[in-house]
Amino acid sequence: MKKSVVLCGLSGSGKTTVGKILAEKLGWFFIDTDQLVEDTTSMDIPKIFQIYGEEGFRQFEKQMVEKVCKLQNVVISIGAGAVTKNENVDLLKKNCVVVFLNAPIDILVARLENDSSRPLLNSANTSEKRNKLEVLQKQREPIYRQIADITVDASLQPEKIAREIARKLESYGLEERNLDIEGEIITVKTQTTSYNVRIGYNITKDSVIDFLKKRMPSKVAVVTNPLLNQIIAKKMVEELNKEGIESYVILIEDSEERKSPETLFKIIDEFAKFGLDRESFVVAVGGGVIGDVTGFAAAIYMRGIKWIYVPTTMLAQVDSSIGGKVAVNYGEKKNFLGSFHQPSFVVTDTKFLEILPNEIFTEGLAEVVKSAVIDGKKFFNYLAQNVSKILERDPKVVFDVVSFCVKLKGKIVEQDEKDLGLRMVLNLGHTFGHAIEACLNYQISHAKAVSVGLVLETMLSHLMGYADLSTKDRIENVLNSLGLPTSPRQIELSSVRDLLKYMKFDKKAARGKLRFTIPFKIGDVRVIECDPSEVKNLIEQMEGVLS
Repeated sequence: MKKSVVLCGLSGSGKTTVGKILAEKLGWFFIDTDQLVEDTTSMDIPKIFQIYGEEGFRQFEKQMVEKVCKLQNVVISIGAGAVTKNENVDLLKKNCVVVFLNAPIDILVARLENDSSRPLLNSANTSEKRNKLEVLQKQREPIYRQIADITVDASLQPEKIAREIARKLESYGLEERNLDIEGEIITVKTQTTSYNVRIGYNITKDSVIDFLKKRMPSKVAVVTNPLLNQIIAKKMVEELNKEGIESYVILIEDSEERKSPETLFKIIDEFAKFGLDRESFVVAVGGGVIGDVTGFAAAIYMRGIKWIYVPTTMLAQVDSSIGGKVAVNYGEKKNFLGSFHQPSFVVTDTKFLEILPNEIFTEGLAEVVKSAVIDGKKFFNYLAQNVSKILERDPKVVFDVVSFCVKLKGKIVEQDEKDLGLRMVLNLGHTFGHAIEACLNYQISHAKAVSVGLVLETMLSHLMGYADLSTKDRIENVLNSLGLPTSPRQIELSSVRDLLKYMKFDKKAARGKLRFTIPFKIGDVRVIECDPSEVKNLIEQMEGVLS
């Protein structure tokens, strides 16, 4: 089933205006690919055409179309010429309900009369602009009609157009969402500080602004990626500035490769450029990479300034947003440079989870299963019984899952802020997981590595005489049912033996011994130390079982 809506049509047909109204009606986020191109390249479209030409612009546009077509529950406005690329057309038809906004040339010309922002329509007079529009219409309208699931009269008022589209979308199973989910506030009290985690639905902007208005910081820097800037950060900054709090956006790319000292120092340079001081606040809006690198920048800038975290992925919401671990990678070493810097406030908005691509959403569930194994049978059984609802992203079930994981990790962090004892149980699946990542040159996601690592560490526990096979089978079954890998073969890891050399560099190792967090049973997780020679023998046995 198609989960998003894309608006196409000639320039002046009202895609952006109608798209914003439609998104509000549906309770969805709105994305404009032209704006996404500009934010990603830090150039406006005329400048891109000037430097790279139309073909260069189309390549940037193609990247953005590919990115947004993976999302769910969003309204997308694409550039008028995006349909000239066959790859874009294929993606749009496969993933989105396509709506063609069809308007007569006379209306388009009138709407664009004083618009000089469209390079292909730059004209000396109205007649010339009309001629150019007619040429583009002849080229593109057949494609619009071919791919459109819905066609609407775009000569009407934007509100009427949006209402008509919303009505027609009902036949595609896409309807307005009126969710009434009661949020909650969880307080995390550590040895050094105390902060609230507010969990709710569609709460980000109001929560962050209310928090900052009560404190009136000297300045605010919001660090995010181009997509989330358009969805939420830009609006947040505009409102903060209206409230008299000088605020800025810092845009970064958030791939694992960008979780680096270079990105860290880029952010710090921007802090200094904006004149942030000890009375300023930093807001991180994004997944784990943005949270880690922004939190670390806040930790070391002027010996530490306050920060707020808005985690937007399942993995970040249930795990990395709690506990203050912030870091960047260094060469081949993951999270090698870092600190503990607790946030002042965490806003966990489960609405962001609705838009995630399936793969990204599912990956976050590896940490959920880890939490369930640590907690015990009650939550583990809840997961096993609600697999289909979790995968369907039932708002209430997803909220409950996130809430449980936040509470569990919060309790553990309260007792062991600096990861010296109890908190080590949260490394379940991670000794093998980190070794898998390194062995596969970080071409595998952290979550998939942890999923396989969780099974391997349970098998290790069994070979040591602790866990019975039924424990491994139960964990494996839940991971499999959630769409996560559970065996080395599924992630193209040729031999478990290859992992041992990477484990020797694991930062959890101490005094020449390797540390593993292993389940004795569901709800009984312990940290053990082993000599490398002992681990080698156990891995040899494991290899035999797996083969």
